[in-house]
Amino acid sequence: MAELFRRLGARPGLTAELVVATVFVTLLALATPLFVIQVLNRYLAHGVDATLATLTAGAVLAVILEYGFREVRLRLAAALSAGPDAALSNWAFATLTRMRSQALSGLSARRRQDLMQGPDLVQTAYAPSNLTVLLDLPFALLFVGALYLLSPVLAGIALVFIAANLIMALVGLRLLKAPTKALSAANAGQAVMGGTAIHGGDTIRAFNAGPFLRRAWRQHRLRTDGLRRRVTANNGRLQSLAGASGNLMTIATIAVGAMLVVSGHLTVGAMIGANILSRRALVPFSGLARMAMPLARAREVLSSLEPLTRVALEPAGGTTLPAYGGGLELRDLAFAWRGARTPLFEGLSLTLAPGESLVVTGGNGSGKTTLARLLVGLMEPSRGQVLADGVDLRQLAPA
Repeated sequence: MAELFRRLGARPGLTAELVVATVFVTLLALATPLFVIQVLNRYLAHGVDATLATLTAGAVLAVILEYGFREVRLRLAAALSAGPDAALSNWAFATLTRMRSQALSGLSARRRQDLMQGPDLVQTAYAPSNLTVLLDLPFALLFVGALYLLSPVLAGIALVFIAANLIMALVGLRLLKAPTKALSAANAGQAVMGGTAIHGGDTIRAFNAGPFLRRAWRQHRLRTDGLRRRVTANNGRLQSLAGASGNLMTIATIAVGAMLVVSGHLTVGAMIGANILSRRALVPFSGLARMAMPLARAREVLSSLEPLTRVALEPAGGTTLPAYGGGLELRDLAFAWRGARTPLFEGLSLTLAPGESLVVTGGNGSGKTTLARLLVGLMEPSRGQVLADGVDLRQLAPA
């Protein structure tokens, strides 16, 4: 829910309009149960057609206005989410294209996939329709308040089932956390193998790696399918429990309400209206249960992306010389891969005048490519300096 509050807090004015629209939607939704109560208690008792016509016209008008406010609210929710969705997507792509090569090479396949696909998953989880469901949660208590005026006992029953649904949704989010995280990692691995098959065809054939990759693919598919079934089953079970909870609440409301009618503490119209009110109060909490899986995926993506806010990026600016002569100097240059016990090389010092040539030779893994990447500023040395025309590369503008 932290992401929800962050979005709401980003544009307070728009959030206030959303809240006002939600209040009107909730108040207008009270018209239907009140219509039922009045028709059953007044029209059936006295049979005045003018009363029925007035009540019907008022109820129809309330439904039309409710629909209008719902449409307005969806548009406001879309406007509220547009900025954060675009900002997250732009940040992810900018990070991927500006990240220093050293950090990018150490980025796992899962993190790369989260950078590219994660913003879409977050956007789906906080789509306007889902955002309005989340906003409806606190306003559901207005229905409970109206129900309390009819019967405190029936209001208590509704609160019990609302609390049960809320607990189920929170437990569901917790249960989905681990399998959703594992599924995300499995999907990333599957994407890597798919990319290898698409872009590494020559390598696969040259080294006869096809049988190995196909075995690995089958094993990976079995694991991924198992995780997907587990996530889907948990989400489906949660939705089934939410549906069953709504039906049980109806049974409890009608059963207790019938006893109150027989004892003279409630009218038949009030009993049926109370049932409608209790179902309307439960709707957003049942919706929260249905949203458990997309919310869990969005939470996992945001958690995975959070460390990337601290990775080193290519600088946007720096020193620009009026002219570059082509002089190159290394001063006590050293480099070691993260986690390596020994450096790849160290103590490299040399000076090359403009136009001078130097041949670097060595076997595979001796550091030729790494040295070239250091010379053009794609990577930073563990110690020492690379100077172009006497200026440290780290101070020069990348362009």
